[in-house]
Amino acid sequence: MLHQCALDGSLMRCWRDGCKGRWKPARTRHCGDCRTCRIGFDHHCPWFDADVIAQHTMPSFLLFLLLAALLLILALAPLVHGAYADFNVLLHVAWAHPHMHTRWWQRRWTWYGGPTLRYGGALVVAARLLREEAYPSRGRGERAASLHAPVTLSIAALLTAVALGLLTTTLHMTTRGDLSVDVMRQRAHSAVVSQQRRKGEKARALAAAAVPQTSSSTASNLSPTMYFWVPLHLLSDGAAGAGTRQQPHLDVPRTIREAGGIVVSTTADGGDEEAVRPYDWGFWRNLQLILEKPARQKDAMQWPISPAARQALVARAVAAVREMDKEKGS
Repeated sequence: MLHQCALDGSLMRCWRDGCKGRWKPARTRHCGDCRTCRIGFDHHCPWFDADVIAQHTMPSFLLFLLLAALLLILALAPLVHGAYADFNVLLHVAWAHPHMHTRWWQRRWTWYGGPTLRYGGALVVAARLLREEAYPSRGRGERAASLHAPVTLSIAALLTAVALGLLTTTLHMTTRGDLSVDVMRQRAHSAVVSQQRRKGEKARALAAAAVPQTSSSTASNLSPTMYFWVPLHLLSDGAAGAGTRQQPHLDVPRTIREAGGIVVSTTADGGDEEAVRPYDWGFWRNLQLILEKPARQKDAMQWPISPAARQALVARAVAAVREMDKEKGS
């Protein structure tokens, strides 16, 4: 069976924390917070101190983000008019009150925090003046304006934006067949490689040593390269499907026949033209695979490889065998 494996073709294993070399099925990541491996691990959510796992907690996580955003919008919508009115009153007081100049605007230290402290602090001082002097804000008999409604609405808007942002990005990655941890590892790998490149250029300019080994090790651990085991019978089928009149048959080397297959590599990096995305089944099928809870635990441990990726991996393996045969003949 064609499956993801280690560089040498063996099963992937985890040696971190208490895993002690246990098997790591495809798309399994180790959670440093929980100190264990999770199948379909997406990310560790700090809000609940728990892992978000595809096919298990991912649907609940996405539903929580959607309902949280809707609840904040519906609950705080009535505050919009009052918060806007309070903000306008405080803004008028901050500019027009006779004591604002001596208590705030003429003090130089108010610029130390930049425009945020300068003008945000002015609103705080204006609200304090309204409480101290009962400054007429809206009319006789009405309460004085305060920062409570504007600040509450601003915090709620920020939380709503965060929830909708997480919902959008998670759905976007899910429909592309990606998990958050894979995308973050790709970004971290790109950052480490860029840092190595800059260090290498600086080292060459100064005629110094090469990039430290620790950085190279980090880049290797974060590499988006994946390895797949292509069994021997698929090589024969792939060669028969891609054979030509000049080269209809595949002469498999003895070492590959004895091993029973060959290891091929690919990367899921979208910037690589030769990249093969093995777990990308298309928009709707990706959603189904990520969000649908498997009927059996065994099904959750076998992430299916898309037919297009399977064909590309077999073709890559056949090309590698032909290249080995060509080198042997020369």
